[in-house]
Order: sequence, then structure tokens, then C-alpha cells
Amino acid sequence: MLTAQQLITYALQIVKAPGYTTQASDFLNARLSTLARRYDFDVLRKAAVTNVLTGQQSYPLPADYLRGKEVYYYIGGLPQTISQIALSDYNSVNVGNLAMSYPTQWASDPSTTPPTLYLYPMPNTSFPLTVNYWSQPAGIANPATSSQVPWVPDSNYLLTALCADLSMLTNDDRQVQFAQEAEGMLRAMLKSQGDKEGYAQTVKLGGRFRGHGHLPPSKITGF
Repeated sequence: MLTAQQLITYALQIVKAPGYTTQASDFLNARLSTLARRYDFDVLRKAAVTNVLTGQQSYPLPADYLRGKEVYYYIGGLPQTISQIALSDYNSVNVGNLAMSYPTQWASDPSTTPPTLYLYPMPNTSFPLTVNYWSQPAGIANPATSSQVPWVPDSNYLLTALCADLSMLTNDDRQVQFAQEAEGMLRAMLKSQGDKEGYAQTVKLGGRFRGHGHLPPSKITGF
């Protein structure tokens, strides 16, 4: 795996643009941020536990929360995985006098600081709640001199993509070639992320089974 400094050094050598260090640093951080927003990489999965309180529906999420994967809690030793709904749906049902019960649905609002988790219906008891989510990594500080290894598991992809980005500034005739090669590497990397052949899978149903086949509201498909 190449460090940020190595990626930038090699990319600038390949496109013959030694003076574009600042631009290369910006491109690298922008590429990493975009990948995190668009795709569900296993390496970015995290878990957070919050203590749900009786009568309280909203809770702060970690500052690096990007989108949720699943939310669950235990009642009588049995896991209760609850269904995600869109924030607009939560706002439409969460009106008037609310009956209190075990939560069966959740929504999130990443636009708040920090992001916010909402539960429905209003909790009628207290319990620990686990949120599995995909995170947004912080940008690399001073990438051109950093020994940090970017979180993306394919250094060759990052190097090729960085060359494609820099070639747009230098009018390098290889820009299209770099971009096409990077796209192919990205597709292969994403395919390997979804490879489930190495372990058994368990089918789980949420608190409210939804059989219409829609993706979760927070899911963003890349292509």
C-alpha cells in the first residue's frame, strides 16, 4: 500500500507536472471523500452504542456518520432489528399524540451537527441501542508530505485516478486513458467488496417486514 506522499510523488512524475503538488493533494482528498459518499466500503463500517431513554425520540450520532446500515437493540436477550424509513416519512407519521412502545422504525438526518437519529414510536423504556453505519473519514492533512496510507484498499486505483485528475490540468493526451483505466479498477474493487463467498450468510427481517424490494433510503448506488 502506498502512502499519500508516495501517491502524489509518483503521479506527478507520471504526468510530468512537478509543480502541481497542491492540486494533487486536493485531488487526492476529494477523490477519497467522493468514494466514501458514493459507495459502501467495508473498511468504513463502524458501530456506535447510545442509551435510549424513556420518552426521548432523538439522539446524536457520531460526527463521522455518513449513512446507516442497521439499528438494533435487545429485549429479553433477543435482538430487535428495526426498519429504516426516510426522514420525510418519519416527519409525516410523527405527529399528534404519540403512543409509547418499543421502537420499530428509525430515520437519520446527516445534515445536522452532529447527525441525528430519530426513533418511532416513542420509546416506552430505556435500553442500549446499537447503530451500525458507514463513516466519512477525515481528509489527510498535508497529503504531499504525509506517511498516512489512504483507506482505499487499492493503491493502483488511486494512483491512476490521481493521474487522470492531474492530466485535466496539464492537457495530457493520456487523460482519457487514465480515466478509463481508473474506472475499470474501481469496478473491480467494488465487485470484490461485494464478494460474499468467503462466509455464510444469514437472512434477517426487521421489526416490520417490507417486501417491496426498495433500497434503504440512505443507500446511494454508484452505477
